Amino acid sequence: MVLPLLATQRATGQRAMPARDIRPDLYAELEDGSALYRIRPNGDTIPVEWACATYDFIMRNDSASRTIYTITGFKRNGYRLPLHHWKSWRTFSTDAEELSSESRTDDVTLIAGDTLSFYRELLWEDRRPAAADSMAVPASDTLSYSVELVRSSDGSRMVLLDSMGAIPCTHSTGPGVYGDRPIMALVRFGVPLRFSATIAYLRVNVYRNGKGSGKFMRRETPTVALWRKLNNSYWVNYLGQWGQLFAQTHSERPDTTGNIGRLAVRRSWYASSVAVIEFSENEAGGSTCVAISDVYGRILYYPFATSASEACERVMMHRFDESGTYLVNLFYDGRLVKSASVVVSR
Repeated sequence: MVLPLLATQRATGQRAMPARDIRPDLYAELEDGSALYRIRPNGDTIPVEWACATYDFIMRNDSASRTIYTITGFKRNGYRLPLHHWKSWRTFSTDAEELSSESRTDDVTLIAGDTLSFYRELLWEDRRPAAADSMAVPASDTLSYSVELVRSSDGSRMVLLDSMGAIPCTHSTGPGVYGDRPIMALVRFGVPLRFSATIAYLRVNVYRNGKGSGKFMRRETPTVALWRKLNNSYWVNYLGQWGQLFAQTHSERPDTTGNIGRLAVRRSWYASSVAVIEFSENEAGGSTCVAISDVYGRILYYPFATSASEACERVMMHRFDESGTYLVNLFYDGRLVKSASVVVSR
């Protein structure tokens, strides 16, 4: 047995070797030298690469709610990319700019064909008692999160890998969100030939814009394979109920009876790969979702979604990764009400 060895002492007075030294294969070492025990309570042994250093970026909206952006599982070709100066269970709070500069992986020399990946999710936590569910919990700030590949030699962005955020709200069901992907997503990026032999790192940027005075707090935690949630029926159902997967098949025609909703899409004047999307939220107060698909109806991006609308007009911009023809679709309560096409070139 391993555990009794921790408390065993030889008659000579020498201390017994820690279990981790006796069976190092049973532990996965993290960036700060700490380790996770690989044997789970059910007896399964987890792969070493499932043990991950993780960042939680926490913003308190008020005493009753907070927004948590979690990012973990930074890898190259399936092997962990260490987080720079990460220390298990450390927390600190500072302004967004300084926090962004310190939230990154170690340097890595890129090779064409490499696959960089990470998992991230956004949580809005309602901390009120159940009896207060009908009360409004305002969130006054726009919170934004992005991940970019950065050239080590000069600190310049090579490519934006992912972006998402939460917008202000006054209703009780949480803020609306926008982004390139659903609120829980595994992001992958294939390194192109032009980046080969470049020394770079992945950086997480956080932003706050609004009337609030709060600062981001970063919590550094060890976790185990959070991306496996995406294969769990509970979390798949959660995504569907929350509203990020409201979009139904795009083979249906928009129901424009009574001229419901407004949607206008145009290319930006300063970048042909950027589309400007103007739309109205659901006047009935139900869910609103903007989903972008290809011409075959496959959903690619979710620039905006909220489970409770404020009946207002919004203008958002979305940057496309590739040239092509896309459909921008507006959904109210899971029903397609408007659709527009846009041609993108890069």
